[in-house]
Amino acid sequence: MLQRFLAILLAIGLILAVSSCSLPGTGGNVVTIDGQTITSPTTWTKENLYYVKSWAVFTSSLTIKPGTIVAFGTASGASGNLTVEGQLTAVGTSTEPIVFTSVKEGFSGFTILNVTGTPAVGDWDYIWVKGASSKLQYCHVRYCTQGVEVAANSVTVQNDTFTNNTIGLDARSAGSGFVVGSNTFYGNTHPFYADRNFSIDNSNTFQNGDGSLKNTFQAIEFDAGYIDANITWSCTTVAYIVPLGNGWLTISSPYTLTLGTGAVLKFGVGTGALTIQDGASLGNYTNANFTSSRDDTFLGDSNGDGSATLPADNSWDGIWDANGAGSYLTGAFLHRSVHL
Repeated sequence: MLQRFLAILLAIGLILAVSSCSLPGTGGNVVTIDGQTITSPTTWTKENLYYVKSWAVFTSSLTIKPGTIVAFGTASGASGNLTVEGQLTAVGTSTEPIVFTSVKEGFSGFTILNVTGTPAVGDWDYIWVKGASSKLQYCHVRYCTQGVEVAANSVTVQNDTFTNNTIGLDARSAGSGFVVGSNTFYGNTHPFYADRNFSIDNSNTFQNGDGSLKNTFQAIEFDAGYIDANITWSCTTVAYIVPLGNGWLTISSPYTLTLGTGAVLKFGVGTGALTIQDGASLGNYTNANFTSSRDDTFLGDSNGDGSATLPADNSWDGIWDANGAGSYLTGAFLHRSVHL
């Protein structure tokens, strides 16, 4: 009887050990999440490496402490995504950043079994931030496909580093109160998709420290549409661009888009244009430049094709000011436009 009881205890111990370590892993504690919905408030710490093999959904809050590593994907192909419907608090420090990366990257003190290879762009999918008042600060995001997608109010993305991703930061669905700044982007295809209704300052960096690595689309990219807020675009290190052939922007009345001195706006070839509705305004436009998406002479290659396409006169339409009688804006630095 005693031997049977001890055998039962041993079996229970083995089950608990596997559950806590969530193998596969050796060395440090590797916690594997593989297709799970987690409903309770959760905290991740740097004592563990968290391996999202397929997907994880948090319906409650997720707090990630400084120095924590979260690895995604498999050895055989791109997979791995994290959705946080509650509040995500991923706040690292300058000396202990939080790292979101490919499972193929080497990890000091942690080994994930049966995973080999070199990390590369597209090894995993995305982080979807759906909870209001979420924060990503001092985080490193690398080797993913769709990047960090923001789809909530009052989200803060500051002091983060996005490298070697297809998309770094996608904030086209960000809600009110979005705060972004002091981030670094390089080695990405599309570093930053932005919501056109938010101010974007000049604090983000779009290259590595020595300038040897930039991004394929060296730009802040927008979808076409209406600007329905008073905003300021003051970035002067990369262009603001609506890259598609029908890439138009309209400043709705009674709002104002104010440009920083030296800012560059680029529009897609064809019917690309900026319209200022009657009662709306474009501030500081005489100190900015407006040109074709193919024009690499202003702040570099913004349409991602190197020298494959070259700018030409009449590449885009121009700036239509509907105030008063309405006319194409004069006094602005228009380049390659139909209406100069």
